[in-house]
Order: sequence, then structure tokens, then C-alpha cells
Amino acid sequence: MKDDTYERSLRALAARSGAEFVERVSAPHLAVTLVGAAASAGAAVKTIVASPGREARVRAWLAPVRKRADANPFAHMVTLGRAPNNDVVLGHAAVSKFHAYLRREDQGWVLVDAGSLNGTWRNGERLAPQRGARLVDGDELRLGEGVFLRYLDPAGLYRHLRGA
Repeated sequence: MKDDTYERSLRALAARSGAEFVERVSAPHLAVTLVGAAASAGAAVKTIVASPGREARVRAWLAPVRKRADANPFAHMVTLGRAPNNDVVLGHAAVSKFHAYLRREDQGWVLVDAGSLNGTWRNGERLAPQRGARLVDGDELRLGEGVFLRYLDPAGLYRHLRGA
């Protein structure tokens, strides 16, 4: 699986010093968790017991915040959504085809809801459509119901991979 190979390479880099890791991994990442998602190639699917008698399928992986060369013509944004031409594809029914995007600004990355049907949240607060919210390491993001992300800058990714 492609995502497993990528995550293994990140974990191998995290075995080195934090300074060396941050030098080699300059892009922030999203720790993605899809709850209730269907199985698909690219990410491990696990079944967890949500409560007695209720199980949920969970997919989790790390996604770099960067443009995919073949994805879409929006050079100024990293797109998130269900459609396959997004930079970060989130195969979940609660996610719009083009749900949200990340935009690089002078002070860092900004998350913008693209007018999604089910909404976008940062640290529990719903974002107004087309209004940006500046991200900092550790921010908890949610797209609709069942799609959870954590924004990790390179140092935060290093700590995440080291289990700190």
C-alpha cells in the first residue's frame, strides 16, 4: 500500500534526531482519521468497538500538505475533498467533492471551508464558508461527521511519530 510505504519512510526518518527530521521533512502533514469509511486501497482499515454492540470501520494515515502535480489547476491551494482530483482525497460520504482547502500565507497555513454541505471545524468551532482560519501545530480539524484531522507542522509530526 502506497500510504503504508510513505508512513514507514517517515517513521524511519523519525528514528533520527528531531533537527535532522525537520530538515528533511519540510511540509506540514495532516493526521487523517475517517470513521465509518469504506475500505479502499491506500490506507489500513481497522474495525473498532465504538460501544458495546456497535462497531466502526476506521481508516487512518498521514497526508503531506502539498500539491499533487496531476490533481487540479488550483496552484494556490491544497484541496481536500471526496473527488479524486483533490490533493488530499477523503473518501467519506460526509465530505463534499471539493470540501475545503489549505492556503499558504506569510504567517503560515490557513484552512478555508469551500462552501461544503456538512461544514468544516477547527478546534470545535465551525468555519464560515470562504473565511480562513490560521492553523497552528496540533489544531484539531473536522470535516462533516466522521472525518477527523490533526494539523502537524514538521516538529509536531516528529513528536507524533515518536509517540510523544
